[in-house]
Amino acid sequence: LETDPMLRKIEHLNLLYIEALREVALRLNDPDGADFDLPIDLPGQGKKVHCRIRYENGRYVLRYPGGAISYSEGLSVLKNINDGIIHKKIIDKYIGNEKNYEKYEDKIGKVRKLKTPKDDQEQIRFKLGWKGKNAIVRLRPLPNGYIGYGITRKDSGEYSQNSRLGYAASFDDLMVKLSHLKEWSENKKYHKQFKKAAESGETVEARKEILFDAITNPYGYSINSEKVGRMINLKTKSDESVDVYFDWGGGNKIKSKKNLHLNVRITANGEIAYTVSGGGLKTKTYHADAFYDMIERVADLKRDAGNDYF
Repeated sequence: LETDPMLRKIEHLNLLYIEALREVALRLNDPDGADFDLPIDLPGQGKKVHCRIRYENGRYVLRYPGGAISYSEGLSVLKNINDGIIHKKIIDKYIGNEKNYEKYEDKIGKVRKLKTPKDDQEQIRFKLGWKGKNAIVRLRPLPNGYIGYGITRKDSGEYSQNSRLGYAASFDDLMVKLSHLKEWSENKKYHKQFKKAAESGETVEARKEILFDAITNPYGYSINSEKVGRMINLKTKSDESVDVYFDWGGGNKIKSKKNLHLNVRITANGEIAYTVSGGGLKTKTYHADAFYDMIERVADLKRDAGNDYF
């Protein structure tokens, strides 16, 4: 339990930011202010983002790269950090900078006309140069650094619809997903075959697309934290497999042997294959037909390993 009286006023502490919260709570009223880091992995900028809080002219001013927010109360500072709002604002600045997409052009296409619409200041819009027809991309930064995305483009949907919605755990994750969607949308041969076979029901390729969206969605894991543990990191790799880490007693340390490592991928025949390791478990690979079948199996493994507390 936290002993700091300020932190005890926060009903549900977000353990992802616990080190930052403790540092800020301890030095909130220090005349020299307090420096702290948030665990944000941005390409080319390391795995932490430096921030600073200081009491100035009767208000608490929190500065982060590219912006600042002032507060009348110290508790509001802590709540904004705890709720992932500062993380969200940092991601907002990053995804709104067209230069940050340049090194990914060979995979996602060239970004054109990036802007923030006047009618929605929390959305980023741009076009991507894809073969045949450009894709219109809409991004929305979310708490805890997640990014919501919407794609409008012919054949971008799982069933060859003209739109697709989803979530990414980070900017790097978003780049892998946009690359995947570009390849999927441009596959004219498949979409012609699918439309001919649509009346016969779901195809294996469509099923694989649905499962890809499921295993790369950070919310699918985080909303099941009571079953499988608190998710501390998700990374979609270039081969489109996903590494997910859960706190099973090792805190925020990804490499802790106490924590569960889940490597998830989609097989050629449209199944989920996942390998568990760490967390007191023997390394083993399982298969599932659906995402929540995997979640239930991991929950059983967690109970069997005696990790119900985490």
